[in-house]
Parts: sequence; C-alpha cells; structure tokens
Amino acid sequence: MTDREPAESPCSSRGEDRTRVALCDAVVDWAIRCAEGAAERRDFERAVRWALVAARTASNFGGGRLVIPRIEHLLGRIGRSLPSLDGDVPSADPRVHWVHVMSEAHSVGGHTALVRRWIELDPADATHDVVLTFQTQCVVPSLADAVAARGGRVIPLGHVDSLVDRASQLRGLLTHAHVVVFHTHQWDVVATAACAHADGPPVLILNHADHEFWVGASVADALIHIRPSGREYAARHRGGRRHLYLPVPIPEPAARNNDPIEARAAARAALGVPLDAAVALTIGTPFKYTPVCDADFWACARQILERVQNGIIMAVGPYPHDPAIVRCASLTGGRLLAFGIRADLPLFHEAADLYLEGFPFGSLTAMLEAAAAGLAVVRAPAPCPPPFTSDGEALQGLPQPADFAAYVATSAKLLSDQTARRAEALDISAAVRRVHLGPAWAAALTALQHAVPRGGDSGEWAPPAPVRHAHAERWAQFRALVSGSEPVAFAKEAATELDLAMTGDWSLAVAILAARRHARAYGARRVEWIPLWRARPRRLASG
Repeated sequence: MTDREPAESPCSSRGEDRTRVALCDAVVDWAIRCAEGAAERRDFERAVRWALVAARTASNFGGGRLVIPRIEHLLGRIGRSLPSLDGDVPSADPRVHWVHVMSEAHSVGGHTALVRRWIELDPADATHDVVLTFQTQCVVPSLADAVAARGGRVIPLGHVDSLVDRASQLRGLLTHAHVVVFHTHQWDVVATAACAHADGPPVLILNHADHEFWVGASVADALIHIRPSGREYAARHRGGRRHLYLPVPIPEPAARNNDPIEARAAARAALGVPLDAAVALTIGTPFKYTPVCDADFWACARQILERVQNGIIMAVGPYPHDPAIVRCASLTGGRLLAFGIRADLPLFHEAADLYLEGFPFGSLTAMLEAAAAGLAVVRAPAPCPPPFTSDGEALQGLPQPADFAAYVATSAKLLSDQTARRAEALDISAAVRRVHLGPAWAAALTALQHAVPRGGDSGEWAPPAPVRHAHAERWAQFRALVSGSEPVAFAKEAATELDLAMTGDWSLAVAILAARRHARAYGARRVEWIPLWRARPRRLASG
C-alpha cells in the first residue's frame, strides 16, 4: 500500500472533511479527559467506562488517529492496579494452551470464521479456549464445536456488569495460557486493561481491522497481519513492537455431488436466475457499499449491465429495499438482485460466473472464498486503495483497475468472454490455494507459532506517527455517511448507556461550535451540545 493522497471528492469540501476529523478527535479527547479525571480519583470503573466511550467514538467516526497513546497509557495504569486472580488449577496437559479473546462472535462474516478455522486447522496438538468479553453466551454453534473438539472452553464474560471486574476475571483466565491472541473489536478496553502488565504469556493482536482505530497496541508483544497493506499501515501508525504474518484461512470448497452443469442449473433455479444469463456476484456487509461521491459501486454496476445485455448481478449482504439498489434495479430491468444477509454462500458461488469486489470498502475473505470456489474476480478500482479494499500474496498477479471506468470495462469484458474468464479463474484459484488453503495455510500457522515472542520481552511501546490528513478525511467522510449520527450525539448515547453523567468543557464547546458552522459535514443532522455545567453523577453499582 502506498500512502498516496486519495482524490478529492467533488461532493465534499476539504473544510467539511477536516471538520469531521476535528470533531471526532475533540469528542474522543473530551471522553479521555473524563476518564483521566476519574482515574485520578481512583474511580477506575468510571475511568474504564469513559475509555470505552472514547474508543467507541474513535472507531465509529474515524478520526485522524489509528492509535491514541493517552487511552493506551490510561488502560495500562488501570490494568496494573487490578488484583491478580488465582485462575484455574494448573493442568497436567502438556499441550500448548492458546486463549483467543473476542469481544463478540457472530454467525455471519469473516471475523468469527477466521477464529474457528484457526482452531480447526491448527496442525499442532494444542488446546484452544475462546473468551468473549462483551457477550453473555456463544451464539455460534460451529465455533463452540471447534473449541470443544480441541479440549477447550468458550467462556463468556458479558454477564459481569463491572468492566473492572470483567478485566480481572479475564486476567485470571489467562494465568495458565501459553499464548493469548486478541481477535477483539476495535473498542475493547477490557482486553487491553486485562493484559496491561509485564508478566504473563505473550499477547498477539490479529490486525483484522487494519484500516481503523483500535486499542491494544501498547500491550501487544506482536501484531499479526493478514495482508501487506495492514502491516505497512501498522508499522507507520500503530507503533507495533513486532510484526508477524498469517494469511486468512479459507476452507476447501464443497465437492460437487453431481454434474457441474446440473449443479449450476439447480443453483440458478433455487435463486431465480435464468440459466442462460451471464451472472456476476458481489458479497459484503451492506454499509461497505455506501457511495462516497465518485466511489459508487451501484453506478458501476448499472454501467456493467448496460454493456452486457444478458448480464445479472447478484448482491449478497445488501438489502433489496436499499434506495440505491431499487434505483439500479429499476434502470436495468430488474437485473440487479439483492438477497440481504445469507449464510449459504456456496449456492451463490455455484450460480455465478464472475466475482466483483465491492467498494468503497472491500471484503477480503468473501473475495478469497469466491476465488477458491473457481470464480474469476475483479478487484476494486485503484481510487479505493488497500487496506480499505483487498490485497495480499495471492492477489499480487491481479492488479486493481486503474479507475472506475476501467473497473466497468474489465468486469463487462470478463462477464461477456467465457474463455478469458475461465483462464482468469484458473490463475486466481491456484494462487489462493497456494496461500490460503490446506497444507499451505497450516505451514504459515506453524511458522507463526515458532515466531511468537516471549511475553514481556518485546521492549517498550513507542507512540506512532499520525495518519496523513487526506486518508483520515476520506475515511471520516465515509463513516459520517454510514453512521446515521454524529460524534457528540453518539458519545452522549454511549455515556448514558454506561450510566455516566456528562459535563462538557471549553475545548469541546469550541469544536462543537466550529462543526456547527460547517452544517453540511453531517448532512441534515445538527451537531448536538453537551452542557458546560457539572451534573451530580449517578452512583455506579459496585461489583
């Protein structure tokens, strides 16, 4: 990935973009000041809750920082004050004991699937536990089954009301771990506080949100990257101590039980797609397709379908009632089909001829799975660079289209040309298999296991360089479009949910007034206000 400036957007002024970044940073800094004040009073529970407000706001609105040293230092101070728990009785089991820490586990998406596949595909005879810091139960049976098959446990901590007690319990669960891996959400302050101590097992952080702010860099003995752009971004903007690599694990595609032609016909019949159509597929969480000015996937989809008269595009994730999809479907005679969130992705792979990476935000796992299933793929165009879209070892021979017009032309050509499409599919499928499947991936995991540093033996964490303004502004613009809120209202709601009384200060007031002068920065939404007087805080429940 290069740190080049993205093109300025024609529908947003630089002043509005900078206003979004500045307001997010101001709200985050205000929440940090509230947390630091509580910590000075040794009210660590309230301090952790304010740190959670700050982290959630930073991750939700995309300010100008990928890591915030003040949050890291605050959580370190709180973590070092936590009482040590005895943990479990030491086991006589000689196997390596891994503990995977997750904030939440969900049945759809690549995040939980990566943890499950890691556990299932580990070639070593190791034990794997999963701890859920913000869930009261595991709602993904396949993850629980994978853990049980390895002799481990899934341990939810979401029922513990006090975040400080939750961090203490997590620390106790890590007492006899050999290696700890964070697969946490970007705002998980509990996991960071639990591991903010010099002793204990090595802590690795899987950098699955490599384009966003997240907490934890200060407690990580190493960062695990899933692609080159994430590693390069982290080296500049995270301040990581050591950097390891582990490609995304992709399962072996299901073997066909019948003739390929019959299988395709059955899949298309099940999805209501004509047998003689040229079918493209795209998969991603709905918000990832939110247009940001010139980066409009649905406009490109319409142009592709205009060029390919028998073409159909199936979108899995986006919903059919989305206004942009309704308009595109209407203009193309109903040839854009949106299916919403689905778990039966092999059915769509079977029915499709070509995979299109969505943008402005890509879905790496979905694209790799489509390639492994035998589909040719078209990467997102270059104006949407990694790590916001996909890259990786298996994709090195597949360049990004130079611009949106090239994306449309490449997609239309491959959708119309079966010979070119099949050749492309063979190349990308072979590349993905060499890196992400079976023995190749197991070898990468073994290499990572051998490279794990000793806990507390990785040197001091140094604060990183900030993100360049243009990247921060483009990301903040995207987050403003998809959030449905603005930072002040979001932080107020988060603080209320955590039973925190709010008092503004002059630094925050100045930022709010500046944001109100740029009314278009958040569309029709007016930036809210936080009173500048001190209210009596409600008493937090103990324990």
